[in-house]
Formats: sequence, structure tokens, C-alpha cells
Amino acid sequence: MAQIERETRSVLIAGSGGPEHALAWRLFKNKGVERIYIAPGNGGTFRDNKPIDPTRNFKEFCDFARSRSCFVIAGSGSLQLTAESIAPEGLENICPSRDQLRLRSSRVFAKQFMIENQIKTPLFHVLDDSAKALDWLSANDDVPVFVSLEDPSGLSSKREYSSNAKESENVRKSIEEGHKPGTKILVEEGIRGKMRFTLFALCDGTRSVPFSTAIVSGDGLEAFSPVLNLNQNTIDDIMYRVVRPGGSQDPGKRLSRRGHSVD
Repeated sequence: MAQIERETRSVLIAGSGGPEHALAWRLFKNKGVERIYIAPGNGGTFRDNKPIDPTRNFKEFCDFARSRSCFVIAGSGSLQLTAESIAPEGLENICPSRDQLRLRSSRVFAKQFMIENQIKTPLFHVLDDSAKALDWLSANDDVPVFVSLEDPSGLSSKREYSSNAKESENVRKSIEEGHKPGTKILVEEGIRGKMRFTLFALCDGTRSVPFSTAIVSGDGLEAFSPVLNLNQNTIDDIMYRVVRPGGSQDPGKRLSRRGHSVD
């Protein structure tokens, strides 16, 4: 945040999900921020949205940022906006490198990264056989799960959520229709707890600073921000046990997003 606090300026956030909403909410509290734009944004951020998708209209996105002297921040869903792609544009930014982006684009890589660095994560199974995945779902149809497919290039599909046998049918259909040779199937057991939430932090490989939280709804998506009944001790504990161990192994500026639950 120090780069933004040096002077009053505008900020352009790339993305359209809950993390971008949470980031905008937190930046509004910063005296150094004069104006916030979110591209393309969502219904919760409609007053600040700019109908520009950086994935499809990268030049227009950069031209807009330059015309408003914006500090650019890549949200967690901006898979094409990287430090390498924006460097030639001469815009100050907080964007992940292509290597860092693998933590977001490849859920299999992210899970393996967490295990290797002793970062807590729910149980998961990586399968390359659709029949085995379907058998596992049949035997565990009472277990809340997220299922995603990952193509040979390492790009994960949208996660499908199942919490009961009826929803399991939708997941089974996505596996049967989407699985191809070389595709990996990732089955993640859902986070259990009375309250599920996401903690967002800014990391640069040395420091990790929490800035906002968001309640997670039943389908695993952020519903609103911030979480009002979350105490500071819980946030400090998550930063110590989960966020900072990962940040120290992953140098560079980026937005960190971690899901958690409390009883």
C-alpha cells in the first residue's frame, strides 16, 4: 500500500468477483486514494465499474489507466494480466508474474504447492481416470466437494460444487462431458465449519499484509465483504500459519486469497 500512499491518486482494479469488491472496500478507507475504478466489475461495485475486460481489450484497459494516471491492481480472477504483460505499458502496478499466476490458474499446482510448503488445505484427490472420479463421488455423495477439470496446459476449469446426492449429478455430468485424454480431475473436499470466509492479503515475497475479508456462501463464492464478527486473533493466526509461509516461497507482488472456516 505504500506505493499508493505516496500521493493522492486513482486506482484501477481488474476483475469482476468478490475479491475485487473486498479490495475496493478496503482502498476506499485509504486517504491516498482519490478515485477507484473496477474493470469490468460486478453488480456490487456498479458505481465504480468500467465496462472494459482486460482479457479481451488489454490495450483499451491500459489506455484508460494511463489517461487517468491509475495505479493498476490485478484481482484474483485476472488470469491474463501479469507483471510481464503490463511492464511495457509503463504503469505502476501490483500484478503477479506468470509463474505466480499458476497458483490461481492451476488448482492442481496450487494444492501441490500447499502440501510441499506445509500450508493447511482441505483433503483433495487428483485423478486422471473419469471412472475412478465417478466411483469416488458415488461412495461419498454426502461429502461437500468441489470438482474441477485441468487440461494438459495446466488451466483449471470453473469448479462445480456438490453438497448432496442431487447436486452430485451435475458434477458427474460435468466430468463425463468434459474429461478428455490428458485431463486431470481435482476433487477437493469442502471446508467444514459454522462460518466460511476468505482472507485477502497483499504479498511481495517478504511481507504479507491482510486488508479485507469476505463471507463465503454455500457454493464457495464470496457473498459480501467485510466479515464483521471476525476477531483480530483469528486473522493473526491465519496470517502466521497459512498466508506468510506461502508468501515467503513465492516472491513478487500479488494478491493472496485464502479460504477458511471457524466453528
